[in-house]
Amino acid sequence: MESNADTAAQEARKQFDMSFQHGADNQELCMRAGVVAELYLNAHDEDKYGYWKTQKDKYCYAAQEPLRQLQQQQENNMRQLQQQLNQQR
Repeated sequence: MESNADTAAQEARKQFDMSFQHGADNQELCMRAGVVAELYLNAHDEDKYGYWKTQKDKYCYAAQEPLRQLQQQQENNMRQLQQQLNQQR
């Protein structure tokens, strides 16, 4: 007999799958994978928890990529401006 925690985890996984199939962005997939991982943790299913924790980490990292790219571009722009100022002196 499945526990309520197992049932909740399976339902959350179905929601993750549906979101994935309908093109959810990495931020949403990060959140949904985190919910699935937490529910498998509550169900004491170590293997599934580990898998979904890894999925959460993957999607959360990917969701932050645009921010990292923007920060890198800003740093490059600042270096270029500093070089231009140094050349003008």
